[in-house]
Amino acid sequence: MFEEGKVSEIAPGVFVRHAVDNCTWAVLDDFVVIVDALEQAHLADEVLRHIRETTDKPVGYLVNTHWHGDHVACNIAFAAAGATVIAHESAAPDKSGKGDGKPDITFGTSLSIRGGGRAAELHHMGGTHTPGDIALFFPWAKVLGVGDLFGWGLIPLTQITDESVANLKQVMQRLLDFDAEVIVPGHGPLATPAHLQRFREYFQNLLEEVPAARRAGKSPEQIQAEMPRPDDMLDWWRFDWKHPHNVEQIARQCG
Repeated sequence: MFEEGKVSEIAPGVFVRHAVDNCTWAVLDDFVVIVDALEQAHLADEVLRHIRETTDKPVGYLVNTHWHGDHVACNIAFAAAGATVIAHESAAPDKSGKGDGKPDITFGTSLSIRGGGRAAELHHMGGTHTPGDIALFFPWAKVLGVGDLFGWGLIPLTQITDESVANLKQVMQRLLDFDAEVIVPGHGPLATPAHLQRFREYFQNLLEEVPAARRAGKSPEQIQAEMPRPDDMLDWWRFDWKHPHNVEQIARQCG
């Protein structure tokens, strides 16, 4: 579904290093904006080399979509290369000195990074995967970076509660409201808005069917055995383990 480490231009001026952990960069008129910083710090030099191969613009900003270890490992190296680090105010450690990989800029609801005629639009989507989730939209390219808000079928919630479910549904709708054509998840292959819509339908079906099975006296293991993956999602990335995980999570937390 993708070639590990391959770089491609997915829209004018927007590049992705495809991998289990994706790294995206967009070329604005005056500088480059990097989205996320991988899990392995030793890959920073490789990514910076790819950036130099795709543009002569300097690195300007790094946006961490959230503050998990598999998204921030190259922060120090990218900061040393000139990046101003941005994260949501609830997501990251306290701001510290320039170049230490911690945020130089934090924001609350939204933030726009402008470089000439192009812009990167940052929007807080927190309370879903983490408190500080960010979606990042490049309007000219119609590319939307969503971090781990979409995980090829994996429910991004740590706890299934009425509040978290309502928030996730709201976030999915907000993501669909962008005029995006390409979705860049934090991990795995590129997606489209149709994939987000299908996940929303799938999630709603699980919320209806799994608790009903529990009320009928079935165990999580029985439900897993009796509820196979939907046929149209069989080719979703790593969905062979994500679907039974989702079923068990809902069964145990809603049972």
